[in-house]
Amino acid sequence: MKTPYFTTLEPPTGLYEKVVSRIEAKDKKRKNRRLFFSAGFVLLGLVSFVPAVIWFIRDLYLSGFAQTFSLIFSDGSTIVAYWQSLALSLLESLPFASLMTCLVALFVVVLSARLFFVSKRNHGHSLKLT
Repeated sequence: MKTPYFTTLEPPTGLYEKVVSRIEAKDKKRKNRRLFFSAGFVLLGLVSFVPAVIWFIRDLYLSGFAQTFSLIFSDGSTIVAYWQSLALSLLESLPFASLMTCLVALFVVVLSARLFFVSKRNHGHSLKLT
């Protein structure tokens, strides 16, 4: 008498539906988490952008950049004669540290807003206002 080495077992009924529903639930949870964190990054980016802009504007006035820049609109013939000196004065008085901080904060806002809108679109929410 031969005994089979392997017996074939049938999967329980409804197993496929349970697996698919579990995968869909995990996918929905992942999408919700991504949407939540991307909204948080947008908020953090905006919160960091406002002080960076304020710092940049304050440094523009403290460095004398605004006064040097206003010379461009004063006398055209003098500006043409001394344009190189004026350009170097503008470059020297430009506050690069606060400018870079402002640009980095702007970059973070733009990228996080893109991440938010992409995850919102993938989540199935409509971006239409109507």
